[in-house]
Amino acid sequence: MADREERMLTEYFQECRIAEQRISEFDLNAAISRGIERGSHARRRAGYAHRWRTVAGALAFCLILFMLIRVGLPNLAPAEENKFTAPEYVTAQIKSNQTWLTAANHGLYQPLNQTIEKNGYHLTLDGALADNVRVILFYTSENKSGGSPLTLTQYTAKDDSDPNLSSADKGFPAPGSDPISYGKVQHGYMILSFPRRNTPDTFTLDTTWRQEQDTASQQLSMQVALDSSKFKNLVRTINFGKFISVHNQGMTLEKANLYPLTTELTFDFDSGNVRILSFLYPSLNLNLGSTDKAVKYQDYITNNKGPDKLYFEGIYYDNFSNLTFSAKGIEEAVGENLQITVDTATSKLIKAPDERLSLHRVKEDQHNETDIYFSFSGEILPADKTDIVSVDSIFTDGLGNQHKIADADRNDLSAYTSLQNVDADEKRRGDLYEFLIPLDPGKYPQPLTFNVTSYPGTYFLSKFSATP
Repeated sequence: MADREERMLTEYFQECRIAEQRISEFDLNAAISRGIERGSHARRRAGYAHRWRTVAGALAFCLILFMLIRVGLPNLAPAEENKFTAPEYVTAQIKSNQTWLTAANHGLYQPLNQTIEKNGYHLTLDGALADNVRVILFYTSENKSGGSPLTLTQYTAKDDSDPNLSSADKGFPAPGSDPISYGKVQHGYMILSFPRRNTPDTFTLDTTWRQEQDTASQQLSMQVALDSSKFKNLVRTINFGKFISVHNQGMTLEKANLYPLTTELTFDFDSGNVRILSFLYPSLNLNLGSTDKAVKYQDYITNNKGPDKLYFEGIYYDNFSNLTFSAKGIEEAVGENLQITVDTATSKLIKAPDERLSLHRVKEDQHNETDIYFSFSGEILPADKTDIVSVDSIFTDGLGNQHKIADADRNDLSAYTSLQNVDADEKRRGDLYEFLIPLDPGKYPQPLTFNVTSYPGTYFLSKFSATP
């Protein structure tokens, strides 16, 4: 009988040790230590007659640990609704995103009221939401010269502490940030990322604007000052340390850094890997006990081995028991330093990254303007892959002289296709995409060589997942 009770007690405390390991990422070590000390003291005092009482205490202790695990992030009291004060359009935009609203209700919104005007182009930064990785700037623009409303065409940021360090944002308005128009006055927001270092206290924001149906543009630059004390300590880290193998590619999901606006997953790739261009359909799910919650995917940055940082919406304030990262496969690079070489005089493709790219036609007009059309046949095109192929704006002729493609704003091969949202589980073949490289008038020594800056990799469908 005593042996049976001892086995039961051992099993209960094994479960408690497992629970201890699971919640260690949520800074509950102190609570666990106190619980274990109390359990040890009780065992020293207890005799055979009190064993069942000890078992009951162990059960209660495990129940407490389970409760702590379930809430995930303790001592985060729910924020009051609409705790922040902001212009009406800012409040409306923040309310449209639950992650933004939660962050703002916890005091992360900060008014800016910074204004600049040049040649009738008027820009006001009304306020910001920020964490250690991401900054959302809410703005008002106005054309005071009497023309049409202003259109934001490009923006980027430079850390004032290091002028050579730019943010990792692509420089263009984020999807969904279309401005709200009130005649000549427009409201909108810009999203900037600083993934290689924490969001700086001050940075220079460079923006480019134009009037509708006007090719001329105006640059407006201003220094943005943030109160980093609002967010610099708001980070929680969950260690994964899980090795993943997909199609003979080895990688380790190291950890998840939880910020109010952003969740950052970091990866380390084996040195012998072929470069991984992307994960196919990455997802992050929270276990809330009786239900699961899918966390919205944002973007990623990559090093020379693969996407070493993936970003999802912030879950810093969420209460959860566990989280799971998963993907449907990987995209492997077909090679490094890829080039496209073509002889436009004979309409012959001399060199291509692989057999998927072919020369469709070369078109010349009476002004000696040349358009080179390529075709790309892909088996699988994930829905989030928008830039299929791109080349550098500088190309080389047969004598080694360098030239620019016709339009500096068209350094990508423009894609024309009716195919949309192909699911990664569907192996589609024969889907054809057409691309164009326009050249300025002139006769170029042949052949012409274009350096490829982006090219679709090879897709390997193999679902995988990892939990802490």
